[in-house]
Amino acid sequence: MQITAYVDDCIRSQIPTMTLDEAFEAKETMANAVKAQVASSMKPYGIEVHQALITNMQPDSTVMAAMNQINAARRNREAAIEKAEAEKILQVRAAEADAEAKHLSGKGTAMMRHAITDGFKNSIESMKES
Repeated sequence: MQITAYVDDCIRSQIPTMTLDEAFEAKETMANAVKAQVASSMKPYGIEVHQALITNMQPDSTVMAAMNQINAARRNREAAIEKAEAEKILQVRAAEADAEAKHLSGKGTAMMRHAITDGFKNSIESMKES
C-alpha cells in the first residue's frame, strides 16, 4: 500500500498544475514522473521499478459533461462558420449572375435602340430619295 500512496502523491502533485486537456496529453510524462519517484522511494527496500503505466484517467462525471458541452459548442461554432461561408458564396454568385444579367440586358437595349435609330435613318434617307 505504500507504493499506492507514493503514486497517488506524485499524481496529486502534478495534476493541479495542468488543465484537463494537458493532463490527458501528458500521461506519458506523468508516468515517467511516477516511475522516477516510486523507484527512488522503493530502492532502499530492494524493489526495482521498470515502468509505470497510466491507463485510465477518469475525471468526475460533471467535468466530463462540461467537456462534452465545450466540444459540442466548438463543433456548433465551426458548423455555423461553414454555413455562413456557404451562404456568402451563394450571395456572391447570385450577385455576379444578377450583374451579368443586367449587363446583357443593357447590351440588348443598346442594340435595340441602335436598330431603331438605323431604321429611322433609313426611313429618312428613303424619304429624301423619293
